[in-house]
Amino acid sequence: VQKQGFGTNGQTFLNTSALGARIGTAADLFGQFTYRTNDPYRDGLGTLVRDTGNELTSGLAKLSVRPADGHEIRGTALLQRFDFANAGSGGAGARFANAVQADTYSLGYRFARPDVPLLDLSLNGYTTTTRNALVFLADSPHGTYAHLGTRVGDRLTYAIDTSGFDAHDTARFETGPLVHAVTVGGDVVENRVRTSDQAGGFGAALTPSGRRVLAGAFVQDEVRSAPWLRVIGALRYDTYALDGGAYHSGGDRISPKITLGVSPVTGLEVYGTYAEGYRAPSITETLVQGLHPFPAFSILPNPALRPEVAHNVEGGINLRADSVLVPGDAVRGKLAVFDNVVDNFIDMKGVGPTYYVPAIPGIPASICAARPGRFPCVIPVRSYQYRNLARADLSGVELEGTYDWGGGFVTLSATHTDGRDHTTRESLLSVPPDRISTTLGFRFLGDRLELGTRLSLVDARTDLPKGAKDRATKAYGLVDLFASYDLDDRVKAELVVQNVFDKRYRHYLDALPSPGLVAKAALSLKFATR
Repeated sequence: VQKQGFGTNGQTFLNTSALGARIGTAADLFGQFTYRTNDPYRDGLGTLVRDTGNELTSGLAKLSVRPADGHEIRGTALLQRFDFANAGSGGAGARFANAVQADTYSLGYRFARPDVPLLDLSLNGYTTTTRNALVFLADSPHGTYAHLGTRVGDRLTYAIDTSGFDAHDTARFETGPLVHAVTVGGDVVENRVRTSDQAGGFGAALTPSGRRVLAGAFVQDEVRSAPWLRVIGALRYDTYALDGGAYHSGGDRISPKITLGVSPVTGLEVYGTYAEGYRAPSITETLVQGLHPFPAFSILPNPALRPEVAHNVEGGINLRADSVLVPGDAVRGKLAVFDNVVDNFIDMKGVGPTYYVPAIPGIPASICAARPGRFPCVIPVRSYQYRNLARADLSGVELEGTYDWGGGFVTLSATHTDGRDHTTRESLLSVPPDRISTTLGFRFLGDRLELGTRLSLVDARTDLPKGAKDRATKAYGLVDLFASYDLDDRVKAELVVQNVFDKRYRHYLDALPSPGLVAKAALSLKFATR
């Protein structure tokens, strides 16, 4: 398959080449190459958003071999190169050229055969290396890096290596009227972060080197006693160890899960779940240390940071029905309501007393000990540190629904999440705004032509913690249009128009405004069909 596309508002060129081959029933081979270039885009007011251009080159190769009945060996390699330049999250910092190389390799084995119900075995190993090589191009308006002796061409490198292995087996059997699917498994993951900084030292301080190992094991039994009743019980054991310089931390825990599902009528299931979860702190959350670039407040490490423990209660409805209004139509739906209490929730907080730092870059902060509040020591700041909140409360609703009647389809999804510090009742910064999206599409000419529109409504996010009011976003609505036409079995044309009304908006937690109207067209050509 060969696909090429072009677009407006920075969407300059896309090329995708894919090749697949099947060697009888013994093996499958697939390869894909993608090249994409984007120029800086303009927002909904027509303002050019600098440093939003990029270049992507990627290659994917997959091989599946089936040496005997029930046996399959799978290998995958994904190589990606992403090049771009930027001047910090707000576009006003020091400018660096970035060359990101992300390579992932995996090797897996699966055995499953209907006549061996006690063995449905899966083994999978993988390794991922992500390396970002940055080159200093220009200083910020404050001249922060110049005062540190950084010169154009100085380099900064981040490297993250992740290796892991997981294995599980599902045994299916019956005990009297009960039908069991018992799954036993385990996994281990190692993260290594290495930072090399010859460009001022901020990178090494804010992204520290370190090593983290996560491991776990679990057992789960899914029991059905009738077509209308499903019960799942599970236990999982987690452990971790984190090391970086002189800091060491670790911990372990057993987490339970229980789910009850009842189907009063065919296609409808009502379920309830209680589950506990365990999240170890990351290397950055634990070891981050140093001075933030201007204004130079301190960021402190916290080797005593504890893992998060979540207690989640969820209930909902799953719906699956066919031929409801007209023959051959399909209805799919899911409604979930959850209430999650997280002990030791990890969040960045201001710590210690307020102090003053110079308003002029390059002046040592130490002089402000004797001149607090007087020029040039007029910027009040606090130190920041990742801390454990004693308890965080998160609750919300998620809704998904689809109706397809053959000649068209309509989808609806909506999410609402509320998250707060249980003690102070402050909103959590990580909670996204409410969102509703719907898609309406129609099929014509024997399903060869598809036309549709998509509407997305995102609420404002203004109820934020102290010190994060600058992250507030306004509500916005977006309308997209899409069309595709199959000229024949080999040729397909596609057209997408995003943000039709050229609205100016900003995604929550993004520092830069998002693109205005974007039109993209692509043509795909299949050189072979099944």
